[in-house]
Amino acid sequence: MLSLVAICGSISCVDLQAADEDVSHSLEFYTLAWTGSIDGLKYQASSTGEVYTIQANTRYLNGPYRYMGTPRLTFFTEQNQPDGSTMRVPEAYVDIPQTVDKAILLIYPDERTRYRIIAISINGKNFAAGSYRFINLTQRDVAIKLGDVREVVKAGSHEVVLPAFGDRQRFSTQIAAPSKASGWELIFSAEWTHDRRKRVLVIFYEDANGDVHLKVQPI
Repeated sequence: MLSLVAICGSISCVDLQAADEDVSHSLEFYTLAWTGSIDGLKYQASSTGEVYTIQANTRYLNGPYRYMGTPRLTFFTEQNQPDGSTMRVPEAYVDIPQTVDKAILLIYPDERTRYRIIAISINGKNFAAGSYRFINLTQRDVAIKLGDVREVVKAGSHEVVLPAFGDRQRFSTQIAAPSKASGWELIFSAEWTHDRRKRVLVIFYEDANGDVHLKVQPI
């Protein structure tokens, strides 16, 4: 179960400001599933009425998909009615501000609604090739060490690290979180290989016991 801290409503917009509902917005987006695969979610791509179906899985990005409309992008399924008509059933939404025209939508199951969405801006330097994007969805700060690079990702925040590693260079990775007793506890230690062509998304989350885990997704 994900712990959602500093998340507004049923979505989290990482690196995003509040959206203006009265302004038309153009967005290119890619999808990624937190677990399993997602098929059958639809969205209306523009005011002219075109409807497209998205797919999402855990292994790679699907897309690009394109959208033109209000900053609130709503995903729905369609249900056939007894009279032969089709009814749209909202399943998830995400608010995208004007400053973001390219994003990854991370879609995951939710206990109260069918899905929730985290929108991750990938405009230019926000998530350049060769960088590491750390998103902390926990109630605790998380300390990271990539080679000689050290950062603390505050609870409910995010950090982007663009290390000066050579291509295919191996480096040590260590991640720690505050222990339930006192001090810091190492929760992850491994060697990674840097790939200048790829971005790496790292998401910290808490389980039902409050223990911190991470999900690593090269994209």
